[in-house]
Amino acid sequence: AYIVLLAHWRYGMELQELVTTVVKLWPFDAVVYPDLSKLDTPAGRLNFTLKHLLTHLQGEIGELAKLCERSDHTGCIEVTPAAVLPLARNLLVDALRLVDLVGLSGQDLVRALESWAQKKQARQQLL
Repeated sequence: AYIVLLAHWRYGMELQELVTTVVKLWPFDAVVYPDLSKLDTPAGRLNFTLKHLLTHLQGEIGELAKLCERSDHTGCIEVTPAAVLPLARNLLVDALRLVDLVGLSGQDLVRALESWAQKKQARQQLL
């Protein structure tokens, strides 16, 4: 299944396809997270999933902070592509899981990015 993700991405996977593939490969279900089976309401399952996703994000940001913090002591920033790649990969996966979790689509995300870029460009033109 992971090979399918790589093959699709190499051949121009659309963002929504990437969201769907990520959700399929890293599901939030009772098989992976047994505590979900103990929650009997959609709100309870959503709360558990959001908190778990937040825990992942905090860990990833914490790892990036460690890389940057070392430079305070050494004077040399050690943020290398090899160190950042797994963090960036995990942040992307978690962002796409969040998009799906709250009922957004890849297209919603693209539209939000376009709108944000247009607003930023308009502000820059005013300066």
